[in-house]
Amino acid sequence: MGGWQQIAALPNPRAAAASCYLGDKVYLFGGTSSPGGWTSTTYIYDPDTNTWSSAAAIPGAPLAHPKAFTMPDGTVAVFGTSSPVAAYRYNPADNTWASMSTTGGLLDRAGGAVAFQDAAGRIYLAGATPNTPNAQKLTRYTPGTDTWTALADVPTLSPRRAWQIGSVGVLGDNGVAYSGGQSSVDTLLAYDTVTGVWSVTAPQPSAPGSPQYNLAVSRLPNGLIVTMPGFGSDLSGLVKIRRIDGFDPATGTWSIGVLPNFPANPMTYPAITTDPDGRIWVMGGRNDFVDGGPSSATAYVYLQNRPPTAPTLLTLTGGVIVSTAATNRARHAFNDPDAGDSQSKFDWRHRLVGAGTWITGTELSPNPWYDIPAGELVPGGYERQVLAYDAGGLPAPAWTPSGFFTAGDPPAGPVITYPINGQTFEQLERVDWSVVAQDAYQVRRVADDGAGSPVVDPVGDDVYFDTGEVAAPLTRTVPLIFETNNRDEHVQVRVKKDGLWSDLVDVGGEVSYTRPPVPTYELYTDPSTASLLLMITNPTPTGDEPAAAYNDVYIDDGAGEERKATALPTNTSWRHWTPVSGRDYSTSVRVVAVAANGTTASSGT
Repeated sequence: MGGWQQIAALPNPRAAAASCYLGDKVYLFGGTSSPGGWTSTTYIYDPDTNTWSSAAAIPGAPLAHPKAFTMPDGTVAVFGTSSPVAAYRYNPADNTWASMSTTGGLLDRAGGAVAFQDAAGRIYLAGATPNTPNAQKLTRYTPGTDTWTALADVPTLSPRRAWQIGSVGVLGDNGVAYSGGQSSVDTLLAYDTVTGVWSVTAPQPSAPGSPQYNLAVSRLPNGLIVTMPGFGSDLSGLVKIRRIDGFDPATGTWSIGVLPNFPANPMTYPAITTDPDGRIWVMGGRNDFVDGGPSSATAYVYLQNRPPTAPTLLTLTGGVIVSTAATNRARHAFNDPDAGDSQSKFDWRHRLVGAGTWITGTELSPNPWYDIPAGELVPGGYERQVLAYDAGGLPAPAWTPSGFFTAGDPPAGPVITYPINGQTFEQLERVDWSVVAQDAYQVRRVADDGAGSPVVDPVGDDVYFDTGEVAAPLTRTVPLIFETNNRDEHVQVRVKKDGLWSDLVDVGGEVSYTRPPVPTYELYTDPSTASLLLMITNPTPTGDEPAAAYNDVYIDDGAGEERKATALPTNTSWRHWTPVSGRDYSTSVRVVAVAANGTTASSGT
């Protein structure tokens, strides 16, 4: 996300230093630590570690108001006012300095000149010389030949500012170099590096203390030329201008406050450079208006809000098959080069492959998904795309590449033939179903919601058992073990055919497999009727035992055990009218108590 951040302080206070960005590092050359005290130090800042280090010092006498420009060969040209006249190239690869040509370069006034660079890497100096104080000269340095060439004089401009100290220009997309200057004016000096025409821009919008003294400029990746913070022109040094305005070369107009206000007290003569990512580095300076007061070691960077990159499609992509009867969630991952930035909204669109018209929408949400309602898709192949916006409303430069998926009608659901809905589940059970055709199945047991229905979208502890997807075209039965007694559960089955799942089919019931108390009986012989009298007792349940609902009686008359009576009341008597004469029935009778949950308890034989 865009914004100002304070970075590590300079190793020593500096004002009016030269700076540039090269090879992921910020370079700071020379400058003054106190009024008039020019230095030759070289400092290097590493953004990755937020640390400064020292490098080889500028050779020769210190340069006043130095300026620095990166060269096409990876070196840095550094020059300023000095005696004798001197200019140097710094090579970061081996931390060495070499002299460069000074002949005809106006270098006796380099510190007080306007300096800028064109797209070919050539450097321009415009200013007065001691011999021609009223004539503004222009020279150009060509790196490939190490030569300076005199160009046409600078015409009289209103206001004239070509000679102002500390004025380093920046190149616009239109090939025009723009610079501020030391004098308190509200326009920018402009030089067309293609046509050689000089001009001034429209006046900058007024601000407290404006026009600004020692106005410095920078450039944003979008082409805007921006004014940097500084002092007002009332000469008191008390008016601090934190506002940053932008000039648009394409329209010739100004915009107020194109960046957040500078977060600290502005300094005069800070070192300013911009890197290819749009970061603006503001380093050092002096906390006064003219030549009094100490230099500063504070440094700040403006992190340009870079647009998000294309999101990554996570679902409904890669040829996945989805159901036309289901709500389908289209997910993506938000991607942004700025750490901590987030999505504020996104546009989405999908269509049948080959169709000319998109179905479109906008989600004003940080959530990285949208739902396609059930029934909206028709069978066929689809493509979809997303365009995301960051927290500041900046959009990605383009839609995502298309993700492709197929929609189809789901197969009919299976019919569960066992168990039936409302049945009591024993500990060892099974589920049977019928269906015309299937490629795979899924069986699961899930929790009841307390109202006789399964928990919606069960996860975690609400799923008691799940086969997952099982590829088995012929299977129609799965054994079940209900490991927990005395609770309501649901058995669910769905089948997959041609890549699509049917709806889940559900039956519910109570898991209850605790047996009732074991019944007892007394057996009496009645000679008068040639019958046997059975007196049955069903004990009172204890704990979680269910009560017996009825009794069945089984008797072996010698040809094997048969059920002689069923659904007898509890605690009752029953008479066997046709016993076999002379048979001992003391071990040939069994009473089975049946509870309401279907469990049984037998008296034994």
